[in-house]
Amino acid sequence: MIVAPADYKEALKITTDTEDAKISQYALEIDGRLKAFLGYDIEEAEYEELYDGDGCQYLFPRAIPVTTLTKLEVYQGLNTNGTENWLEWVQNVDYTRLIKQDGGLILFIDGNVFPEGYQNIRLTYTAGYTTETLPQDIYGVCKELMILKYKGIDKGNLGQPSTSLGMGSNSTISVELKEDDILKKIEHHRFVRA
Repeated sequence: MIVAPADYKEALKITTDTEDAKISQYALEIDGRLKAFLGYDIEEAEYEELYDGDGCQYLFPRAIPVTTLTKLEVYQGLNTNGTENWLEWVQNVDYTRLIKQDGGLILFIDGNVFPEGYQNIRLTYTAGYTTETLPQDIYGVCKELMILKYKGIDKGNLGQPSTSLGMGSNSTISVELKEDDILKKIEHHRFVRA
């Protein structure tokens, strides 16, 4: 879970352990909803993936933001025994430097190019956020979604009118919150590939 259950409990002002299972379930649902909305898995994980080289200096990793590139390998063909031969590229030998551009959305190698070919580049890397590196606006949206689920949907309050605006006034403010309205706050973090 990208946000610690204790942080959700604090936002909900829950001090007991009786709701822990429900909060954990909602947290998993929120993580899934964020992944679907943003277009990538936000929780930090390690990946090993194959890419097509196109003869350019840029590569667009599937998981973002890239925080660490562990290994960059280029396919060299088959060995005499029929197994694949991968050559690990080393900085200052095969390329001069690697840059993570746009906050880890693009990998750029200086001093070489990703050779053309089909599934001939293999990357091993870490991408995503930890609870310490999660942007504050995403963190805030997670807590808002939890409040919506717990106090709104779970407690049957969604769409109920709130306290009146003034003494003797018949006007009310709707507390109907929608996930989409909350998620719009982090729309600038969305990443959709063509």
